[in-house]
Parts: sequence; structure tokens; C-alpha cells
Amino acid sequence: FKKFSFIKEVRVMGAVGVVEFYSLSPKQIKWMKSQFIKNKVWIRPLKNIIYFMPPFIITKAEVNFLVNVVYNILLKWKKIEQ
Repeated sequence: FKKFSFIKEVRVMGAVGVVEFYSLSPKQIKWMKSQFIKNKVWIRPLKNIIYFMPPFIITKAEVNFLVNVVYNILLKWKKIEQ
């Protein structure tokens, strides 16, 4: 995720992962929420941050699915922002 120019920081502490954007407008947050729902993942941007707080019983396949969905949404984001 760090390769995207609109991402300020990516950090992990324990089981919590964070992707921090430089900024997100209300319109951008709304678009992102709709993309997450459309792709069947429950991630809610809070201001300029996306939090990942998966349960400890999450499988490797589920983590891969989650990360891939978010990555693909950010690829769309990159195209929209240009």
C-alpha cells in the first residue's frame, strides 16, 4: 500500500493494521465505503484512516481476500484521482 502516492503511512500494532491517507473528503469516504460494501468487506474509513481489526480466528485465505479487495479498490482510486 505504501507505493500509492496518496497514502501517508501504513502501520501495524498487534492485530490492528492502519492505512492512513493524506486526506479524504466526505465524497471520497462515501465512494470508498460503497466500494467496500460492493466487494463484501466491512471496513469503515474514519476521517483519513482505514482500520483493519480482524478476529484472531481469521484464516490466511480470508486475510488475503481482505488485503486484495482493499488493494484493488485503491488501484481504482488511483485511476479516479489522476
